[in-house]
Amino acid sequence: MDRATTNGSIRVAYLLAVLYLGGCSTTIVDLPYAPASPKVINQNPIIDMGAVTDERKNESRSLGSIRNGYGGALKSLETAEPVADVIKAAFVNGLKARGLEAPPGKGTYRLDVTVLKFDCNQYVRREAHAEFQTTLVVRASEKIEYTHTVVDKEVQGSLFAFDTAIFASVEDLRKVANDLLQRAVDEALDDPGLRAHLIAN
Repeated sequence: MDRATTNGSIRVAYLLAVLYLGGCSTTIVDLPYAPASPKVINQNPIIDMGAVTDERKNESRSLGSIRNGYGGALKSLETAEPVADVIKAAFVNGLKARGLEAPPGKGTYRLDVTVLKFDCNQYVRREAHAEFQTTLVVRASEKIEYTHTVVDKEVQGSLFAFDTAIFASVEDLRKVANDLLQRAVDEALDDPGLRAHLIAN
């Protein structure tokens, strides 16, 4: 191998090392909620959306990262608004799709949500985790009528994948988080225990 080829190889290796170990880029991502088909369970709009409280340890807009083999973040994902607002919008749209959304302050019930976990990360496989606690409150009395916790995760990709580190796609990881958010909101709003309270009214 001649000197020019050797120097070129060294420069490429150096560039890859800088990219692999260097600074982290941040991408703002969107997580829309769109039910595959409306699941109307009550023609009477009896729930107005209450507070969504973010109890994660993350920063308010932080969603997750694509990481290198040493655990350092290479590409970070953030939402334009606080994650709590993104999740609240998903629940509002979920209530609308089910014919349950009442005007603010006008519902028989108020639905409060506590976000205990919601994140996504990639070392090799793409993973997302969610833990949402929903609380149905009787608005007139502030009595807690029903509480339910949704715990779910989404894992995609192979342990032997090559689309990792600097080659990993932010969009692919965003989609994993979006799919999980959709499923977790659907599970929370279609929970049989919650339905039992709502159908009776």
